[in-house]
This record gives sequence, structure tokens and C-alpha cells, in this order.
Amino acid sequence: DFHPRTRWNEFQNLKPNSVDLIFLGSSHCYRTFNPIVYDSVLNLNSFNLGSAIQTPLTSLFVLKEALASQKPKFVVLEVYYRTFLDADYRQYRSASYNFEFMKNSEVKFDFLRRSFGMDAFHILLPSNRYKRGLNYLLKGYKRNDRDEYEVKGYVSRNDTLDPSRVYKSPVFNFSPSALNIDQV
Repeated sequence: DFHPRTRWNEFQNLKPNSVDLIFLGSSHCYRTFNPIVYDSVLNLNSFNLGSAIQTPLTSLFVLKEALASQKPKFVVLEVYYRTFLDADYRQYRSASYNFEFMKNSEVKFDFLRRSFGMDAFHILLPSNRYKRGLNYLLKGYKRNDRDEYEVKGYVSRNDTLDPSRVYKSPVFNFSPSALNIDQV
């Protein structure tokens, strides 16, 4: 549960031009940058618009949507190297977590065109996109109670990492040919 609907609803109900700092990026962003902490230290009003596997292209359109109502002084973009790879799959998922909650039709149309291509059918028919959710319900899917939406886009976790599950990241061998030009 990464709470995109809750995040967008809260953001869209903010007073216009009331946000000084916007955070963009993947789950590393929305689970790390707690606006309450930054606001108290920097004396700013911030909001976290990160979302699951948010690619640089999705970040661009999330920022464009945010700029329709806010004029932040600062933008922090968290960049996770994997969002530059496997771009078609990642872009579809990343964009789908934000598209339906956008209100600016011009930004939304451009986002649809640039992000979904032939998959536009799936994004325009949410029931088709969410059919995986039905499978979860039929299999007795349990809600993830470890994540909790706090405020201003920030999502906390109430568990700790079991030492036996420590993820050892493989060495990333940079190859320009592996990068997706749309994400760059």
C-alpha cells in the first residue's frame, strides 16, 4: 500500500502556491523524505509526491501537474538507477500510479501520449488495469499493514528488516546502451 489516491487528494486540496519544496522519486523518496522533519528544520512547507517505481519521465509529469497549482522554490528529485532500465514495463506501472489522479487535462493528455503508447487502452479502462486486484481478493490477499500514510505524501513503515533478508544489491555495471533515452 503506497497510497497514491490519498497523496494526490491531500495535495490537490492544498491552498494554491502554499508549497515551498516538492520531493519527487520512487518509493525510496516517499518512504524517506518526511516533510514534517524537513519543514521543522528548514522552516518551509513541503510535500512528497514520490510514488512506487517513479521513473524520471513520470517525475516530469508529476511536477508539471504540481506546477498547475503550486510554485515551489525547491524541487528534490530522488533518482533510483533501476528506473532508467526496463523502461517500458517500469514506465507503464509508474505512470499508472499517478495518471488517474491528475486533474490538468493538458498535462494528463501529454502524459498519456508519452507514457503509455499502445497500452493507453489499459490506462483508460481502470477495471482492466486493476484486474490483478481481483486475483488478490480471490486468493485471500492480505492488506499490507506495515505501511502507514502519515501526512504530506510521506509513508512510514512499522516493521524492521529481518537480518536474514538483507538485500545485497548486485554491482551495477553502467552501460549507456542499457539506458532508456526517454528516461534520460
